[in-house]
Amino acid sequence: FALFKETLASWLQNGQAEQVLSYTQLFLDRFYFDADVFQLQAAAQLKIHQPLEAIKSLFTQHERTTVSTDATALHLAIDHVVEKYRQELEQQKRWQELLALYNYLVVAEPGNTGYFLTQAKTLVEIQDFTNARLSLAHVYDDPVLGAEARALLQRIENSERGEIRIPLQTSGKNFTVNAMLDERYPVTLLVDTGASISSISREHFN
Repeated sequence: FALFKETLASWLQNGQAEQVLSYTQLFLDRFYFDADVFQLQAAAQLKIHQPLEAIKSLFTQHERTTVSTDATALHLAIDHVVEKYRQELEQQKRWQELLALYNYLVVAEPGNTGYFLTQAKTLVEIQDFTNARLSLAHVYDDPVLGAEARALLQRIENSERGEIRIPLQTSGKNFTVNAMLDERYPVTLLVDTGASISSISREHFN
């Protein structure tokens, strides 16, 4: 087995991720569990950009790891892959793929309220408020994330009533609001309810 694993690692370093994936799957189908092989499988899946499959491989390895230090290290690896993939999907607004990721995660680790909160945020993005509420029920009383969950629930209720609430900041005696131009450029705008026109600086316009 040692030579087999060394060969797989060598293939992976040489960019033969597809071959590594084929052999690791054959091995795992026969022997079911080997921590090193699961790790090689996950690494190969990441190489060919299959992050969800890599996360599943890491979770399977985590479930069968009996050494606490190994389990902790594995969970850190899972968190890293999940966060990187989440950021990619959010930036590209690939909400259905993001939802598929968190649908898996809340089953894999039902005690992780952060997963339920992100699942709820994603459901709000696609305006599935009914299922978002169900997700938030797992977070509502959480001592750390509960306040954010309750704020999101309020946002859902406002959306259903057709209301949009924008948080204001103060700058001296004036009110300002943070906004995005063209969904890319963050700006701070001055709120003046008595103004007859709205304007932005030439710098922001360009």
